[in-house]
Amino acid sequence: MFPECRQIGSPPWQQVIVFIGPAGVGKTTLIAKLAANLSLLNNKKVALFTLDTYRIGAVDQLRTFASFMGLPFRVASDVEELRKVMGEQSRRDYILVDTRDAF
Repeated sequence: MFPECRQIGSPPWQQVIVFIGPAGVGKTTLIAKLAANLSLLNNKKVALFTLDTYRIGAVDQLRTFASFMGLPFRVASDVEELRKVMGEQSRRDYILVDTRDAF
């Protein structure tokens, strides 16, 4: 589903990490912790994205984490929109993508 995401003109140093798994396993919390580590401790440029527009509060939760850390945050409703908004973050070292449990 996502292999084409790396082929949208991303610079070779950029890492796109998509978190996929069942609801309630801690994907969003893990993304927040990883983003904090990468951006605050390692001085990497990080952007947060979510495809989880289904779970109540999911968007707000990740938006709040991003705001606290001063990181860009975008919501995508599907994979096509994700490809588009990822192209806007070509200067980021890492793009971390939260997903819902089913597509």
